[in-house]
Amino acid sequence: MQSTAHRLGLLLLMLALNLLLAACQGGPGEAEVEKDVQARVAQAFGDGAARLDTLRRAGSSPLAADAEGRDRRIVYYNAKLILERDVDLSSWQSLNVAAVADLLGATEKGISGLKQGGNQKGDTLYVHGTVTYVDDQGHWEPIHTARMPVGAPPPEGNTGPPAVALRTIDDIRSLFEGAGTGEERREIVADELARAYSRIGCVSTGLGVRW
Repeated sequence: MQSTAHRLGLLLLMLALNLLLAACQGGPGEAEVEKDVQARVAQAFGDGAARLDTLRRAGSSPLAADAEGRDRRIVYYNAKLILERDVDLSSWQSLNVAAVADLLGATEKGISGLKQGGNQKGDTLYVHGTVTYVDDQGHWEPIHTARMPVGAPPPEGNTGPPAVALRTIDDIRSLFEGAGTGEERREIVADELARAYSRIGCVSTGLGVRW
């Protein structure tokens, strides 16, 4: 009986977390983010020096509304770039790491694959960056803003809201081991979901969890 209640509690938790994460996955989709990052790669490197090979959308978070009251959202991404010609980002007379990182919404540490003395055609660069969007009458428009520090690649399965969900499930599973009554377990789930909701940074939508 206790094992059945345990499994039921975890099942309900998973369903609640799916609802929670769905409420936090707003903003443009991966195809739109890829298009906007392609444009920024062209702007950052110029002259066809680099191309976007692959991009994976890695979650998003809401930002404070702009001066006009429009919703804003920051989208995180992991991308692979292929150099189409030799590039030296250590040269302050042409391209430099700081300028490229700023355009790609990353920090200098968020761009890996750079080589001392410059990179050659065919080299691969990895970018862990962001794009900030504003909701302009129902359409998400990319804007330039002060970048968030994205200096290291998030491990697979540990990116944005999904990471919070996984940690929350692990936390609750551990707490369940020492819980006694069904009421105690319901309180554990409710408390942990509240903490997860806060960590994800969602804007309150009136979403509630009841048992």
